[in-house]
Amino acid sequence: MTLQHLSCPKPILLLVLFVLSVSFAQGQSKETRNLYSVPDSVKATGFYTEVTLRQNTNSSKNGTVGIGNETVTLRLERQKKNGLAVVMTVPAGAPLLANGLQTVRTRKEVTLGGIGLEEGLYKLLLVKAPDTASKASLWSGYVFLPGLQKWKLMGTVRVPGAGYINSMSRFHSSKEKNRILDSFSRTAFQRSNGTWRSTEGAPVTIPAINWFGEADSSGRAVAEKSIIEKAIQEKRTLPLQYTNGIYYAIKEKGTGAPVQVTDTLTVYYKGYLLSDSTVFDQTTVGKPARFPLSRLIRGWQVGLPLLNEGGKITLVIPSGLAYSIRTRSPKIPPNSVLVFEIEVVKREEGRK
Repeated sequence: MTLQHLSCPKPILLLVLFVLSVSFAQGQSKETRNLYSVPDSVKATGFYTEVTLRQNTNSSKNGTVGIGNETVTLRLERQKKNGLAVVMTVPAGAPLLANGLQTVRTRKEVTLGGIGLEEGLYKLLLVKAPDTASKASLWSGYVFLPGLQKWKLMGTVRVPGAGYINSMSRFHSSKEKNRILDSFSRTAFQRSNGTWRSTEGAPVTIPAINWFGEADSSGRAVAEKSIIEKAIQEKRTLPLQYTNGIYYAIKEKGTGAPVQVTDTLTVYYKGYLLSDSTVFDQTTVGKPARFPLSRLIRGWQVGLPLLNEGGKITLVIPSGLAYSIRTRSPKIPPNSVLVFEIEVVKREEGRK
């Protein structure tokens, strides 16, 4: 549904964008669902909810609670043998581009099992990053685990179709003996500009997500260190030096003043994935980019002060100093090790 298909006046449209909600019990699936629909004009890229589980979850009966649509779902599932598990369903055959540690991929699911029956507030988040050029999208699922007080990436897959999210559901087991849900709390869509709107249409504040203090950050750092060092040994990258979490090769030191984190820089650059050399961003000849260094990813802030004005450098940046588990772009999956080739054309001294 698009704006062109709606005949209601704009004031009414603004009221109904987020309140088209339908609740129903499905006789065969024994689930209760709440369906929320939005038109493409809203440009929804994420769906979030908070879930409190019932305290009496020791029953041997299976039960579920979660969110999703016809493409992906993310749910908490009580399993007879393994206790509570987190399960993300994905299309069969969809490439798994990233996943959390200890998760298991089967044909249609990514599962994290054996997390017990922890009490507390769980948070579920599905994010879509559409790419009109490739006519495909990344879908990522995340869960906040109250026992760790940290977010965890379940998985990221690429699927056909590049539109924004137009519908999402909350669901839970409706039979009392299977019910594990105590209550839902905040439920909202995130728009492409980063703002959140509740399912009733009003602005809402969602707790800040710590993408860099996530559940797998320590293990991921160790794994990526091995990946980078193997690439160096196999000569798939330049000989590199190491400092403060990043790898680098200085091509030209530069003859101007030293670069400071507080500077505003004019640069030429090319960015690509270490895994397969996919270029995700680059400047063109005659059109350098200009930005304050302090606003860029941590890897740039560590690497560029190794240069003077006029210098050139290659940076290999682990995900923890780049975008971590965040679904930043359809061309940059979570947990991506990034490579940048950078030339500092000009520096403008900033305030210290």
